[in-house]
Amino acid sequence: MLRAGRLRHRIRIKNPVQVAAGAGNFTTTWPSDAADDGEIWADIETLTQLEKFWAAHQSEVATHKITCRYTDAITTKSRLIEGDHTYHVVSLIPDRLKRELQITVVEEMA
Repeated sequence: MLRAGRLRHRIRIKNPVQVAAGAGNFTTTWPSDAADDGEIWADIETLTQLEKFWAAHQSEVATHKITCRYTDAITTKSRLIEGDHTYHVVSLIPDRLKRELQITVVEEMA
């Protein structure tokens, strides 16, 4: 069970938007700060070296694990923003009852 006390980070969700660019082409854009796709409270943990090793087999080297209450607003195309940190979603792992969601992410380095 997910304890509310662990959820101490406020995270904004951003999902890409496909915009017609003419001639049948589309451009991917990200909504402005005023147009987030929602906010969640979550726990953010830096992955250990062993967790990074196993996560690397998924495709990208994950740097953090974010745990929150289940939501379908987050996809593998989402960006999660907490303060000055931006995270790109690598994988989503819901629990069996869809109460909790574990998200492995890569932190965007400026």
